[in-house]
Amino acid sequence: MRESPRTCLEPKVDPTLASTIVRPIFISSFFGVLLTSSPAFAEEGEHDALPAVTAETVPIPAALTKWEPTGITADRLGMRAAQTSYEAKAAQATLESTSARVDQALVQFLPRISAKASYTRQSEFTPPSFGSGGLVTTLAPAGTINPSPTIATTFSFPLVLNNYLLQVQLVIPVSDYALRIAQVYTAASHAEDAARYDVIAARSKSCTDGKIAFYSWLRARGAVIIALQAVNDVRTHLRDARNAFTVGQVSKADVLRAETAVSNAELLVERSKTLLEVTEK
Repeated sequence: MRESPRTCLEPKVDPTLASTIVRPIFISSFFGVLLTSSPAFAEEGEHDALPAVTAETVPIPAALTKWEPTGITADRLGMRAAQTSYEAKAAQATLESTSARVDQALVQFLPRISAKASYTRQSEFTPPSFGSGGLVTTLAPAGTINPSPTIATTFSFPLVLNNYLLQVQLVIPVSDYALRIAQVYTAASHAEDAARYDVIAARSKSCTDGKIAFYSWLRARGAVIIALQAVNDVRTHLRDARNAFTVGQVSKADVLRAETAVSNAELLVERSKTLLEVTEK
């Protein structure tokens, strides 16, 4: 075969070399198109596999923010706690007992007067005989020799059936005034003062505990409100993260991080509600 004339400017290409050059270019172009299109398919698959976490706004209950002018306050709750506290009532009972001891010690200064009256009825019986004979008596003055006349009389004891007794006793503890009664009265008076201070301390403590319980309850209500507001904030952030993920501005990790924040905020809401129920009881 006769070849056509070539100029010096026209390159001479080997057919086997041309095939080896075209094949790598085609393969590299195919993988370039595949790699370019693969992120889109991956993003669509990741977007479809996102868990369904709600992003709706949670309304705050009106009962948590309601205020009544005649409702309970810290001072009212403290007064009620002081009046109904078992500790304060026990201290008041102790004060009454110590006051009774003071009165008992004061009574010991007074003289003790005692009286006794009794009546005894004897049984009727025949008096016993002391033997035969009698007594010789005379009307003459005593010391008269051979008095005349003389009279013989019988001897017997009278039988008393009714016995009466009336006894009055007055005791003045002169030595106890200086040695015992004064010290007992002083100790009882000091014990009464201490018991009175115990009543004041018990009522003050009960009043303070009531106010602390009120503020703890109020703080628990505020914690629920704050937790609900935090849920709304993180849910708004979740919506923004999902929208940004849809247009390819953020990764799936950012969306999952936002969903985790929503779950943590919802858990905090449940814990706050439980704490509120406990403080109300």
